[in-house]
Amino acid sequence: MNSEQKIIDMLIKQSNGVILKAESDSDGLLNIGINLVKYYPHGALIREHDICTEKQAMDWAHKKLHKDVYPEVYAFCRRHHVPIEVYESLCVFAYNEGTDFIKTNPFIVCLVNSRWSDLSKLMAGYHLIDGVFSKEKVGKRMIEMGNFMPIYRKELQE
Repeated sequence: MNSEQKIIDMLIKQSNGVILKAESDSDGLLNIGINLVKYYPHGALIREHDICTEKQAMDWAHKKLHKDVYPEVYAFCRRHHVPIEVYESLCVFAYNEGTDFIKTNPFIVCLVNSRWSDLSKLMAGYHLIDGVFSKEKVGKRMIEMGNFMPIYRKELQE
């Protein structure tokens, strides 16, 4: 399976499948398709009664990934020689949370020093909303971190 398919599969798993009718998530934000929250890739607001097909949902996910995620995450990871599993997880994380967070000093330190256990702690800590745990975000982070657990386990053995 190629990286792009693994990324899509993780996103689908995070959203418990493809959402064909707009619905509110646990944070009260409208989402549709594959983890699209508030806005479509072309910038329009998601509205309460919007519907889509599975093909549209896949197209929107690919557009968002190619426009907002892959260019920045790829350039960032290539510069820091990041393993493919970590790259895939960061793409999913950036799809959900934006690319700005992965460019912060704590993320950079983890990537430059290949400290995958510390990276997983950073990602896990990103589930707090106003100091409160968001069960949905915890689940998303666990799926993202699960993708690079083999590297993390190898780090623990060394």
